[in-house]
Amino acid sequence: MTNQRTTSGGGPRVAISIEFMKSFSALPSPIRKKVHQTLTKFQISPGTHGLNLEKIAGAADATMRSLRVGDNYRAVVSQTGDIYFFCWVDKHDEAYRWAMNKKLIVSPSTGALELIAVEPIPEPAPSAEKPAKPPGLFDRFSDEQLCDLGVPDELLPGVRAIVTEKDLDDREGSFPPVVYFPLLALACGDSYDEVLAEYGRLGDTPVDTSDFSKALDSELSVASFKVIDSSIELQDLLNAPLERWRVFLHPRQRKLVEMSASGPVRVLGSAGTGKTVVAIHRARHLAKKVFTGPNDRILLTTFTKNLAADIRGYLEQICEPDILKRIEVKNIDAWAWNYLKKKGYGAAHVTEEKQKTYWQNALAHRPEEKDFSEQFYKDEWNQIIQPQNIETVERYYRASRLGRGRRLDRKDRKAIWPVFDAYRAELVMNNAKEFEDIYRDAAELLRRDGNQTGYRAVIVDEAQDLSLSAFRMIRHLVPEGPNDLFLVGDARQRIYGYKNSLSAAGINIRGRGKRLYVNYRTTRQTYHYASAVLEGIPFDDLDGEEDPRDGCRSLTSGEPPRYRVFNDSDGELEGIAALAQRFRAENIPLETVCLACRTGALLQRYRAFFASRDIPCHEITGEQSHRAKEPGIRIATMHRIKGIEFDYLILASACEGIIPLREAVDPRENPTDRKLAEKQERSLLYVALTRARKGVFITGYGEKSPYLR
Repeated sequence: MTNQRTTSGGGPRVAISIEFMKSFSALPSPIRKKVHQTLTKFQISPGTHGLNLEKIAGAADATMRSLRVGDNYRAVVSQTGDIYFFCWVDKHDEAYRWAMNKKLIVSPSTGALELIAVEPIPEPAPSAEKPAKPPGLFDRFSDEQLCDLGVPDELLPGVRAIVTEKDLDDREGSFPPVVYFPLLALACGDSYDEVLAEYGRLGDTPVDTSDFSKALDSELSVASFKVIDSSIELQDLLNAPLERWRVFLHPRQRKLVEMSASGPVRVLGSAGTGKTVVAIHRARHLAKKVFTGPNDRILLTTFTKNLAADIRGYLEQICEPDILKRIEVKNIDAWAWNYLKKKGYGAAHVTEEKQKTYWQNALAHRPEEKDFSEQFYKDEWNQIIQPQNIETVERYYRASRLGRGRRLDRKDRKAIWPVFDAYRAELVMNNAKEFEDIYRDAAELLRRDGNQTGYRAVIVDEAQDLSLSAFRMIRHLVPEGPNDLFLVGDARQRIYGYKNSLSAAGINIRGRGKRLYVNYRTTRQTYHYASAVLEGIPFDDLDGEEDPRDGCRSLTSGEPPRYRVFNDSDGELEGIAALAQRFRAENIPLETVCLACRTGALLQRYRAFFASRDIPCHEITGEQSHRAKEPGIRIATMHRIKGIEFDYLILASACEGIIPLREAVDPRENPTDRKLAEKQERSLLYVALTRARKGVFITGYGEKSPYLR
């Protein structure tokens, strides 16, 4: 065995597995504190009297030890030389049962550490006539091919027994990540060569299966094990057990974070697949390892203000101060506005109230002979006039209206143009700008100045919600070149704006489109329930093509969402109060619960009710993060919780006329516009439901929401 590296304090080398973190997060709070104290003592000196590190007799792996944690709890530790792998923690008997058939090995094909279950696969009962074996999910791959992907000999029978994708989902807990993720990639449709390149055998050099130190440092092992080099690092990890995915990036996530790209990268992934996590780690990696000059800056931007505040908080957890100061986090509207103000921009952003007045004045110019609704004019402006920057009727004649549904000939366009001309005149006369204008003006200034922002890279989270004009501005934010743009998103979560295309904005992602498909947040039951809301609806890949598949797998299981409809709104309020009482009775912190509803007016009604019952609550706004220290249930509109997550979600007022919101859908007389509005309403519901880690409670009154019937 090679010499083992020790911690910075001179003690043993301690590694914590993702399995340990899973079991640790399920412990009662007092026991977690004891585990923390025990680990701290052990890290300083594994021979400390009273810790009782004892061999587990009869275990399949002779390296397995138990470590006393209080009177009735034990940590399972694999001791290999001077390395101690913390694998599990549980009550005494449960910990011993867990350890009996577990084995820590170095994969002979990948060189990665694998914590595997070596239980035998039961033989089928003998019968007079042997039934035909159904085809296995991985029958098309040979044993040698599977071994090259990291499947050890001990697990081949279990892999061969997998017939359906559900079988694979059910085996997730018994396969180590370095085995499960390549199999999942194959099941999700990736080719064998793609999976081999990402997860497979390291090369022709034989792997030393006795060198656990080298294996611990391998790229694949970091998906399952975290080396703890200091007591501070240990404290940071154990204080946030439910956020272990920020530490244990699985191989595909890490590959995206650390990839060297020749140009812009687009990453697709369904809700809960860790897109924001990848974006955050990508920013840190670029600042720390790629663009390391004192003046090299990274911009990480997104659409909503409160999500930008959360991202900043996450970066503060993982970045060293000198790295953090070179990463700027700002939502896209604020960035564009601040940039223009520094350049002496004299215009003001138009408020929603002012827009209503300007439209009222402009609509007075509607031709009497045309039966277009007010909403039609606004949709035409937002979908055609603004995105194409049309300023004259002559350009309007030539404008593409693909996807608008209702055909307009030259005579029609001439007749309705005065409405748009008048609205533009209102903006100009009042020195007001919409954000589409602000993006365009910022892009033009950036182009003229030759880009003097100092950014070496721009990372965009929730890219599906940015407009074409915003992407054109982003293209001017950083010079074209290696690692310049990194864009993550999911069209299924598009709740603002309209379909756009990166290539139309001058962003070429050809050959650099990636995907995430492991859901770390949402249980299978909640994810399937939420996905049913979008069933049969096509979505794009953010670059003008249809995204053919979702391809997402949840790693956790739980209770299905519960939908209760009351006779009236007062009954619903009482039901929500009962839920709050239940959370308290079960010692569930109210800060881990969020009540979300469709509109701000409804939100204030729930807020007033909580106040009347002395139930503490904290409203999430653009300026107030859900991570604020104020106690109580988090309350927010469905739009405001995009990009963040909670243990439990209460989706309130889920009834007809509210989900979908009647005012958002009914004014759309054009069938195409109505279909688009309904698609956005469904996406909004999908986003809200997938914010929950553990459970969803849906409440309503009167008639059920047609999307949830």
